[in-house]
Amino acid sequence: MTNSNPIVARAKFAFTGKNNDELNFVKNDMIYITQQLDGGWWEGTLNNVTGWFPSNYVEIVVEKDKLVRSRSVPNAAPMVNNMKCISPDFMGEPQITNTHFRKEVLAGFQTSETIYLKQVQETLDSIIRPIKKSQIMNEDDFKILTCNMEDILELQKEMFAEIESNMKVPVPDQRIGRIFLAPASELKSLMLTYCWNHPKAVEILTEKKTALTELLTSLGKEMKDLVTGLSEPFRHLDKYPIVLQELERSLSESDADRGDIQRSCLFYKEIKALCEAARKQKETQLEFLYTRQVEQWASFEERGKILYIGAGTVSEGEKKNDRCLALFSNLLLILEITKDPNIFNFVTKIETGDLSVKRVEGGISFNGKESFQLLLTQSFDISRWMEALEKTNGVIIEESQVSSRPQSPRKSTSFIQPISQRHSPDVSISSNHRRSLDKKLSFGKGDLKFNHELGMIIPEGLETTEIVENEYDFPPEMSILPFSMNRQMSNQRASLNGDYLEDVDESAEDAYLLQIVEGFSKLEVLAPPVKETKPQLIVAEQEKILVEEVEGGEVVWKEKSLIDTVYSLRDQVSDLRRDVTILQEALVKEQQARRRLEEHALRQSTEMLNSSIKNHNNY
Repeated sequence: MTNSNPIVARAKFAFTGKNNDELNFVKNDMIYITQQLDGGWWEGTLNNVTGWFPSNYVEIVVEKDKLVRSRSVPNAAPMVNNMKCISPDFMGEPQITNTHFRKEVLAGFQTSETIYLKQVQETLDSIIRPIKKSQIMNEDDFKILTCNMEDILELQKEMFAEIESNMKVPVPDQRIGRIFLAPASELKSLMLTYCWNHPKAVEILTEKKTALTELLTSLGKEMKDLVTGLSEPFRHLDKYPIVLQELERSLSESDADRGDIQRSCLFYKEIKALCEAARKQKETQLEFLYTRQVEQWASFEERGKILYIGAGTVSEGEKKNDRCLALFSNLLLILEITKDPNIFNFVTKIETGDLSVKRVEGGISFNGKESFQLLLTQSFDISRWMEALEKTNGVIIEESQVSSRPQSPRKSTSFIQPISQRHSPDVSISSNHRRSLDKKLSFGKGDLKFNHELGMIIPEGLETTEIVENEYDFPPEMSILPFSMNRQMSNQRASLNGDYLEDVDESAEDAYLLQIVEGFSKLEVLAPPVKETKPQLIVAEQEKILVEEVEGGEVVWKEKSLIDTVYSLRDQVSDLRRDVTILQEALVKEQQARRRLEEHALRQSTEMLNSSIKNHNNY
């Protein structure tokens, strides 16, 4: 894992990469080489960032130059990028510590992944398959309920088997990052399909709630077990970046797997962000269709299937207005936003066949019978809009000079055989079932209304074996391009000419020697890496729990965020305090009234007794 003699190269020229899998550096930077491949591209690490660069931009630093020592201070280490370059003679203890830390991380991942795979398999065996056998729902509803859950499980099983097999080889030869990266694109496709389908599955659960509850009770299960099991693949995506980040901490700057570990971590974070956006977008679409206003503006035959809905600023000349835009297969609706989130005012509708669109800086330009710009603050939103526009009928997509988000990973320099590809099932609804749904609302093409009672559920508890999260802050739109073995040299950014090929000048050499001298005066103690632990970060707005409530005499399950639950509990406590105060006041009044009644009864009794005594004496 940690090479005894890491290869270090000095940058002869500055290099700025065009892709986010490429390393940026300036002249005289010292780079730890992680991979040297034929074809002109090497991989290296600079300031804890690993990426690819043209090999002819650097020169290898020979051992005698890399480990310059002072005669007066024989144990001093030279400076590399303002950090000491440690001699191999002093790297024994950190290597042992890193290896032990790596084994702990992988052991924790192995345990948690085994538990996860077992839980999903148990959900399929003990809940999903009995539901299918019971025939309480038709085949179309069952496909919507399960979607491609089995495909996701099989892919994750294959990846986990590869990881376990690779853990048995010597640590320096392990390539965990490459194994994670190999199925990443396929897993992204499967998970996006699953998340797009999830709100429909929730609707099926709501419609079949009574029958499902009876069946699950007979199986010794609860509705909560089913919903939690269905959302488990989505929630488990958080685990992969955490493990990859911890593994990166155990790698030396010259480890051959470092680059793939970094790329895998960022790509799995992107999958999580895309899945979250896809699920929320689908929920928004279903809620929009459920308002029924859309039927007043365009029939299903006129508009087609809904593709995207979002808010932005519509700019027409000097006029700028906040608008809600709903994109369908054949139509673009522009609506005015009102104070009521469920009500919109119609502005205009444009047929997609009359539009040509172009990505511009900060938004999208629409041209046709009506020309305007849609201004968006996030490039992530712009990319989602462009992807949706490509699916419409008749829209012309013009080429843009603005760089869009990079594509998904092509392929890694992996020795691992690619995991077999599988096609996700086409989740659709039969025409008969669609007609029955259209009687409720003309959503079209299988769109159903969304009910928040059984949304995505995120329980509080996590496995005790889960590795503590050490999050990096990356924008959701960031995508990683793992290095392709087939880089086209015709697109070489490394092409050099004699005009700017220069040797390292003497002043740079003097500066480098000065860094070494400064290193002698600022000698630091080499400390082994410490395994940091910190409590898991909980974001109140994002963490969800399942809450049981009573509505209309029926017990229902609702998904609520922690902050909503806290406010709800605060209100309930306030109501309870008020009720207790009222009861206390009523109790005091009742006690006072009882005492007055007792005193009155006692006086009457005394008077009657005295009267009786007087009458007796008269006789």
